[in-house]
Amino acid sequence: MLLGTFFLLVGLGIDLDQLILNPVVIIGLSLSLIALKAALTYGLSRAFAINHGPSLEASLLLGSGGEFAFVVLGAALVLKTVTPAVHSEAFLVVSITMALIPVMARLGQILRGATPARVQDARRSRRYSSGS
Repeated sequence: MLLGTFFLLVGLGIDLDQLILNPVVIIGLSLSLIALKAALTYGLSRAFAINHGPSLEASLLLGSGGEFAFVVLGAALVLKTVTPAVHSEAFLVVSITMALIPVMARLGQILRGATPARVQDARRSRRYSSGS
């Protein structure tokens, strides 16, 4: 119930006029945020000797903005360290990237080479191999 309330409040805070007025900027910032965070996460996971496939998939999953960004943006607005326009734009960018998480998850599976059938086969083989 609290999660539903959270998403309702986030939805009420989104200013879609920003997306209509500046679609290239908003989409560009959203893709840039995902690309930057994904690149950093991928580099760090490879530095810790995690294989390419899992590193790629994890980096795409973690590339979006997170819920804590809403807290930080709200505090920045209250403290007047960002303008309302910047707050609105950043809020929209984070919301869009969070909405793209399922797409990024599927893209990570595709790039890793894990089709839904392969994922199901891997789950079945683990289930059967752990029972013996």
